[in-house]
Amino acid sequence: DRYISDRHLPDKAIDLIDEAASRLRIKRMETPPDFKELENQIALVVQEKKAGLNRLRVRSFADGSWTEGAFPEPVYTAYASGTPEFGSRLLRYGYQSLVTPSSIYDYDMAAGTSTLLKREEVLGGYDPARYASERLWATARDGVKVPISIVYPKAFARDGKAPLWLYGYGSYGIAIPAAFNTNCLSLADRGFVYAIAHIRGGKDK
Repeated sequence: DRYISDRHLPDKAIDLIDEAASRLRIKRMETPPDFKELENQIALVVQEKKAGLNRLRVRSFADGSWTEGAFPEPVYTAYASGTPEFGSRLLRYGYQSLVTPSSIYDYDMAAGTSTLLKREEVLGGYDPARYASERLWATARDGVKVPISIVYPKAFARDGKAPLWLYGYGSYGIAIPAAFNTNCLSLADRGFVYAIAHIRGGKDK
């Protein structure tokens, strides 16, 4: 485990989840002798899941404010990656979506900006501008809303005639992310709408 000195926490607690219905608080954080370098960190980064999507939030030790990382698409997969330097103000994270190939970014925690470092190359003249993705919701029999991620060609006509390929899995805490998959786009090129139902059982709630 890694800890951060109490001197950064005036009330000896950090709100990790700020929804009124459920609050997770770290009550005490101490610095072991061999991790004193952590006291000089500028922020705490929290990766959490909300409505079936990962989000990254940064808490500044300077003023206690929270900043949530903004992502450009309605459905995506994002995760905090390794940041080699403890003293860095850059957070390295991975990002991809049903339309955007796997990408690596550096997030400047002070400036609040992201810089693309690398993106997986897709052969065959792939053009992400040809596709669109969005988040829909289905209501289960017990009233719980289940998120659904879909991707389709932008030329798609919403007339109820296009075939739909619906996939879902949720068990043993395994979730199906809205990740880039050329097989799904191949279906879209053939007129399909591809959808992932993020059903319960996969830690999507």
